[in-house]
Order: sequence, then C-alpha cells, then structure tokens
Amino acid sequence: MIGKRLNARYQLDQVIGDGGMATVYKAKDVILDRDVAVKVLRPEHGNDPEFIRRFHREAQAATSLAHPNVVSVYDAGEDKELHYIVMELVEGQTLKKYINENKPLSLTKVINIMTQLTDGIAHAHDNNIIHRDIKPQNILIDNEGTIKVTDFGIALASSSYTITHTMSVLGSVHYLSPEQARGGLVNEKSDIYSLGIVLYELVTGRVPFSGDTAVSVAIKHLQGEVPSPRKWNPNLPQSFENVILKAMARDPKYRYKTVKDMQLDIETALLESRRGERRFVIPTIDEEHTRAIPNITTEAQLKRMKKEQQPMKPNNKKAFIFFSILFFLILSTVFASIVFPKILSVNDVDVPNVVGMNEAQAKIVLNKYDLQLKTQEVYDNTVPVGQIIEQIPNADIAVKEGSSIKVKVSLGKKPIILDRFVGQTKESIEETLSQLGITNYEFVEEVNENYPENIVFDQEPGFGERFSLETDVLTLYVSVKQPTFPIDNLIGLSQEDVYRYMNDKNLSIIHQEQYSDTIEKGYVIAQNPGFGTEVERGTEIEVVFSKGPNPNQPITVYKEIKINIPNQSNNETYDIQISYSDANHENSLFISETISETTTYTVPLTINPNSTGSYKVYINGNMKDEKVFRYEDEKNR
Repeated sequence: MIGKRLNARYQLDQVIGDGGMATVYKAKDVILDRDVAVKVLRPEHGNDPEFIRRFHREAQAATSLAHPNVVSVYDAGEDKELHYIVMELVEGQTLKKYINENKPLSLTKVINIMTQLTDGIAHAHDNNIIHRDIKPQNILIDNEGTIKVTDFGIALASSSYTITHTMSVLGSVHYLSPEQARGGLVNEKSDIYSLGIVLYELVTGRVPFSGDTAVSVAIKHLQGEVPSPRKWNPNLPQSFENVILKAMARDPKYRYKTVKDMQLDIETALLESRRGERRFVIPTIDEEHTRAIPNITTEAQLKRMKKEQQPMKPNNKKAFIFFSILFFLILSTVFASIVFPKILSVNDVDVPNVVGMNEAQAKIVLNKYDLQLKTQEVYDNTVPVGQIIEQIPNADIAVKEGSSIKVKVSLGKKPIILDRFVGQTKESIEETLSQLGITNYEFVEEVNENYPENIVFDQEPGFGERFSLETDVLTLYVSVKQPTFPIDNLIGLSQEDVYRYMNDKNLSIIHQEQYSDTIEKGYVIAQNPGFGTEVERGTEIEVVFSKGPNPNQPITVYKEIKINIPNQSNNETYDIQISYSDANHENSLFISETISETTTYTVPLTINPNSTGSYKVYINGNMKDEKVFRYEDEKNR
C-alpha cells in the first residue's frame, strides 16, 4: 500500500497506526499540498456490508463535528473496493504513550487534559453522537499539548466480534462500561464511565481492572468494586477520587448526568471549598417491603378464608361490582370535598437572602422554608470561589413553598490561556505576569547548555493551556550558568585518590598511562587542565598514571678504557683513536688525540633490547683492543 495514490489524490507514505479494523497512513493530499492521515478499511472487511456501512457511518459522524479537541475529517471515499477516510494529521503521540512516558502526571496537567477531552466528548454528545470506545489509545496529544479525540464509531464497527475475538478488542475491554460488557443499551453515560477510567489512569498510571482474559476483565466491570485510586496515589485529594467513583458507578443512574457536569467537577476539584470532602458512596435503597400475613389460629378462620376464595355466582358477582363502583364514587366525592382543598392550598413564604453564602449553607437555609436550590456556576473576578453571587427571586419576594430558587455560584476568576514564556528573560516575564494578574508563580533555576543564562527554557502548565488565577501555580524553568572551581594538583596522587576526587567534584576522567623511571606505578605523572585551572562540573580531565619503568627500554652503560704508556720519561707520543657502535651510533669516532702518558677514557654505550654495543681502540693506526657488550648481560649486572 505504501506509495499507492487513492483516487489520484492521496499519496500513502507510511503506516502510522494499525488496528483490527483499519490501517492508518500518513499521506499527502497532492491537490491541496498538505499532509493528512488516511484510514483505510482492511481488505478482509471490504466485502462485509455491515463493516462498510458502519465505517461510512463513522465518517459521517465525525464529519458532522467541528471542535478543536476532535480530529477533523476532511473526506471519505472508495478506490477499487478500498474504503478510506481522510483526516487531520496530528503531529504528536497517543495519550496512552504520553501517560507511560510521563507518569505520574501533576494534577494541574490532569485537569488540563480532562478539560479538553470532556470538551470534545461533550461536543459530540451535543450532536447526538456517542463515542463508545473512549480510551487513551484513541486520544491524541499534539506537540503543543492539545488533546484530539479520534476513532468515533469504531466500537460500532467492531460489534459483530465478541470481546475475546481480537487483541484490539481486548485492549478496549479495560475501558468498557458495564452495560457494554453485558451487551445492553449504550448511551452518553457509557462514555462518562470510560472517561472515569481514563481519569483513573491519568492519576495512577494504571487501569482499575485487569485480568488474564477479556472475559475476566469484563466480569470485574460488571461485579467488582472500583479499586481506590488513592491506593496507588496517596496524595490524590478525595475530591478527585470522588469524580472517578461517580463517573464509574456501575448503575448509570448514579453517574454524572452529562459530560459537562463531570468536567465542572474536575475543574473545581482543587478548590479550597472542596477540601475535606467526604468519599462518594452510592446510596443503597431497600426496595423490598415486608408484607404482613395474618396468623391462622382456628379451624373456623381457615374455613372462612376458603369460603371467601370460592368464586361468586354470576348474579351476585354483577351486583357486587355495581355496588362497589357506586360506593367508590360516593366515597371519592366526599374525600375530594374534604381533603383536596387542603392539599391544593400551598403556603406563601418570603425568600431568604442567600447571597454571599456557599452552596451548602444556602441549602440549609432554603430547606427551612421548604424551598429548592438550583445552581449555575459562573466565573467572577470579584466574588471568591464557591460564594453565591446573586439569586432569583431576590430576597423578601413571596413565593410558594416548594419553589426553586436559582442562584449563581462563583467559580472565581476566569482562567486565562497562558502565553509562551520559553525564550524570554526572567525580568521580562515578571513584568508580563504582573500585567496578566498572575501572582502564583515560581522560578526554578537549572543548568541548561542549550539556553543562555537567565532565559526560560520550559514552563508548566505549557503554552496555550488554561490557567486558573486562583488555584494554579505557574512554574518557569530558568537556565543558569554552570558554576566553576579551580582544579587541585593531582600530580603524585594515587589512582584511588584521584578517582575519589573526580567523583566528589563530579568531574569526568580520561585515564592514560605511560612508563616512568621516576614516578612509582599507579601514581600521577601529569594532568590536563593543570593545577588551578577553573573548570565546571562534568569537565573531562586528562590524567596520566605511571606504569613504572619500561621493562624493554634501552639501557646506557659506561665503559672505562685505560691506555697505559710505558717509559713515560722518554717523552714518546702515541696517536690514540677510539670508535664505538650502539643504538645511536655506527663505528662513530669517540676520540682522536696524541698522548704521552697513561690516560683513561669513559665511553657511553646505549644498547637496545636484543642488541649489542661495542668499541675499538687504535694506537698509532693499529687496532689494539675491541670489546662487545650484550643487552642481556649488561642489564643483569
């Protein structure tokens, strides 16, 4: 398939994803000159009308969605029985891979990811589309941190397979809702359950249910209790765990009503007002009522009950029915005339003032007046988080008991979208943060060789992410220069001492060795850089250690030559010549002179291993002496 061009437009370049239903290629749209992703239905499904119909339905569903957190679908078509969907190419990775590489994630990052993810799913639900296969493998995160939901409708196209049919389905079973596992009705709340599992994995780095087979995992969804995420992440606030437990309630009626409700609970999970929150527990209701059965104590009672159970005669039965209806109508009329006016009469109450209270306080106050509380959460730059901003009706207005009082509850200041601070100086960023009203920030200094000193090289949360002015903390990483220090004098130190010094100073050693006649084996002969040079941590230091004397190096011996002159009183003279051969000379003249008395000469001979040195003595032109010296003999003297 690589190199194939679909409908003379989409050039398939490389495989970037593969599943049981389709293969995804990076491709080139040669008409619009842009990179795209092309999903091609596997050939083995190309003749299955059900697969084709559902594959097309996926394309239609995704095409109807236009949201920054949903992968855009550009086109769909068929080329010689190859069915394909053309989508936006996302440069990044799956959320599954991101979790594996970055766990544990900070709660701020988790909130950012889940806010984007729930935005995308909520948009789908608003368009009457249920994803049915939400899992980190179907969620992409691009290089800028933007979340993209993909693979809408895959679960539908795979529904003709059992949960143990393929490994791709086995992967999905970890995120199935109980109703999907039992083959029941799937709706928006099924997606909410799957979102709860994704959130579980984001805060713990693992899925709640695992097993050897898909069936064993599905059974845990149906029967097992959700393992507490705080078991794996003890620092997780109870408010966060409550979001997971509510989203993953086995009975859909106890889950969030909408994805937006879940999103709001996530975004407010770290608010001060939610500290000390009690653990979410699904209420248990005893739906079975005990019915009283009369005791039968006498034979007369037994006979009377049997008689009552005997069928009536036809005439008596008709009369009984007629008089029963008549009696019921009369009784109903009397009851209505006496009771209904009292029931239909509802007392008026004056609405109390709940502005400035939190939601819990307002409920207590309104319950005293038999009034209901209906909340709407909004951002407000002046009212603290959790406080009621306004109410409708206003205080002191008369309403009927049981009426609903609508209130707006403050979410605090509206989050801002963070600028890109990477590449800026610390001072310029501080000025920008002041203008934006960001006071919760910190600078962390770290050595970074790729950035100049005092320049920010990373930020958390990242560029383009939402940032709460009240609850979030902005961390900015600033590049600092590596500190330097003078290196010690290492010459004469032992190898053990040198390596200890290098480890203490976090220096890297380049170990070299050479022979030395003066420095003991294992001790330092030389170093580079030299003593006192300023170096940084991590600098490579070249250290030369002694190997001791070279066992095979040349030796130099000194040979004395004594020339005796007889009858020195006669003043006779003698012409003396001495020549020598060694490692550096060949029959070279050592001395040539005339003497009249006994004289001693010292000849230096440098002899290589397995070689010799020699000298010759000439008196008046005649050779009088010659000696040869072997390396081995001289070395062992």
